[in-house]
Amino acid sequence: MGILPRHLNILAMEQKNYPIHGEVLTLGQQAVYATYDEVTKIYNNNNVKVTDLPNNFNTKNKIPSWDNNTLQKKY
Repeated sequence: MGILPRHLNILAMEQKNYPIHGEVLTLGQQAVYATYDEVTKIYNNNNVKVTDLPNNFNTKNKIPSWDNNTLQKKY
């Protein structure tokens, strides 16, 4: 399963109306089909604050079809 840029835009719009407060439990790991810079741009365009990731946070996508976090556009 994965999250496309258009899904990120929907999540950012929802975050403005229904902000998440506190900690969030996730079960599993979703692939995000966007680079960190692309995610930041989408959220900034929606006026949603993006918090900094820890220095050691691994942003590398683990999907084999990605080469150096570059999506081979197939969607």
